[in-house]
Amino acid sequence: MGAFADLQGHAGVQEFWETGVSTLRDPITRELAHEFQVSTLARPIAADHLDTFVNESLKVPARIWQALFRGFLDTPAFGSALARVTAPTRTARGARDVYVPRSDQDTLQRAIPSARLVVYPDGGHAFHWEDPRGFTADLVAFLSEK
Repeated sequence: MGAFADLQGHAGVQEFWETGVSTLRDPITRELAHEFQVSTLARPIAADHLDTFVNESLKVPARIWQALFRGFLDTPAFGSALARVTAPTRTARGARDVYVPRSDQDTLQRAIPSARLVVYPDGGHAFHWEDPRGFTADLVAFLSEK
């Protein structure tokens, strides 16, 4: 779901780390959590759903945000291992994802022999929030394939 083809040295993740995450301090502000969650969307979602995601984000201390993104940046390159994936694989992305470029999904498609891509035309990075019924139907269909 909106996966990077590789995280090591990823310029966008590095920039996000340098311009925000590395300097986070507790408590995380509602404004920051709201801005972050909205940035993952290409279209509005129900206000109560967005509030839930923002409230959950507020529970995460700054050190956890930092450890997560530091972990992303420190992830060893895994691209060469993708060709060994033998399980049926479905990748998915929102066509309007501002975090992960389409080229990353194309790389995953080429690298994983069984991979098939589903694109949500109006979706952002959090396309599963924007179209939960459609995403769930696609996921159930994939899991039901023999």
